[in-house]
Amino acid sequence: MCTYSLVLDDQLVAQAEQTLNGVPFQIWLQQQVENLMREQTAHSHVRVRHHGLSDEQLSERLKDYPMLTESDFPELSSESYSQMLRSNSGKLIKGLEKWL
Repeated sequence: MCTYSLVLDDQLVAQAEQTLNGVPFQIWLQQQVENLMREQTAHSHVRVRHHGLSDEQLSERLKDYPMLTESDFPELSSESYSQMLRSNSGKLIKGLEKWL
């Protein structure tokens, strides 16, 4: 979840709190903003593939390259694998944090 800071008029917040029947203002405001965002995004045309190729386009581009086999990849020793795990432990892959 993302956190954003908002500046709201104190009198307006007090008036809103009087009409919420015991619902905490922060929860009510979050629900309102989420509902507005859902409504807005439901009306927009979201492209699934922003810069990617379709499967067919990718197949066409790669047709002249040989298929990869296990022999195309070097052996990874247990020690090398352990070292790689230690060096990457706790780090996010670049760009992955936006999906979390």
